[in-house]
Amino acid sequence: MTLIITLGIATFVASYEAYQNLDSSLKRSYERLRMADYWISVDYVSQRAAREINDISGVLAQGRIVRDVTIDMEMETGEQVSGRVVSLPPGQHPQINDVQIESGSYLSPNSEREILIEKRFAEFHNLHPGDWLTIKIEDYQARFKIAGTIISPEYIWVSKNVQELFSSAGTFGIIFMPQARAETLFTMEGLINEINLKLDPNTDSDEVFHKVGQIMRRYHINRLISKDEPVAISTQKMDIIQGVRTAYVIERKDQLSNYLMKQGVNKCKQMAILFPMFFLFTAALDVYTLLSRLIESQRVQIWPDAGSGLWQDIDYHSLHGLCPDRGGSRFDARCITRPCHCQCTRNNVCQPG
Repeated sequence: MTLIITLGIATFVASYEAYQNLDSSLKRSYERLRMADYWISVDYVSQRAAREINDISGVLAQGRIVRDVTIDMEMETGEQVSGRVVSLPPGQHPQINDVQIESGSYLSPNSEREILIEKRFAEFHNLHPGDWLTIKIEDYQARFKIAGTIISPEYIWVSKNVQELFSSAGTFGIIFMPQARAETLFTMEGLINEINLKLDPNTDSDEVFHKVGQIMRRYHINRLISKDEPVAISTQKMDIIQGVRTAYVIERKDQLSNYLMKQGVNKCKQMAILFPMFFLFTAALDVYTLLSRLIESQRVQIWPDAGSGLWQDIDYHSLHGLCPDRGGSRFDARCITRPCHCQCTRNNVCQPG
């Protein structure tokens, strides 16, 4: 029993500490790599929009290009490998959604043919800094040199989309390339299709997005839609028919990688509490069973049968309040075993009172 209790307490301490370490490690990674608080996705908008949003008090904003492509891995199985290109400023790390270099180096300032690739994708395909990778966009393809492998706070859990939460590193990878090269590759010179926002503490997000909406309307983005904002399907269809351009806002808690990681951390917390309870409940059941048997084996019959004679030598003073004595110090057990109005004499005879 002592061993079970010890195991329960030890399991709780170890598992809950593991949960706390995992949760704090995730938060420290987000803070160190300056993960965004909001993502605004749009079909395209001028880079000036991001600069104007950056001028809002308490807001740090950066624009970038995010597009899906096909990666030519020349796999023998013929399976298609898809990728996602994310643009980065060359020569310097981004102010928001930074990347951690695992091997090789960051993008050099004067090279447009260098790329960074996500670490697990590189490990799966045995890619190293200095290797070349071919990217296909419709009928066009281009070769890029791998400068390094990285870890991104946005892709700690790599998922292609909501429909493919468990994307394999064998069929989907994240590629980071210089901003200028991404503009040329996707024919988006001077344009971006995503804006990242990071707000200072105590900044009113409602006021910020009111100003963001005003700025976006100047660039013909007439609607900002967040995940929690219900919009009828008919309204969305009418917007498409009428050519109303819409920007979609994603908060950090809804960002796919962060959402899945948080779900995993919360599951770890639940297991840290529930699993040790199994040991402690088992120990409590053992204690209850042991005490029940102990009490049962040592139980004394407090009210014995009057004819047994076991109570004839009980001192009168010990039960003074039950049957008063009128001249003697002993009483008949029948004064206790049945309710009566009697007088206990010195000869131990119960006589009606």
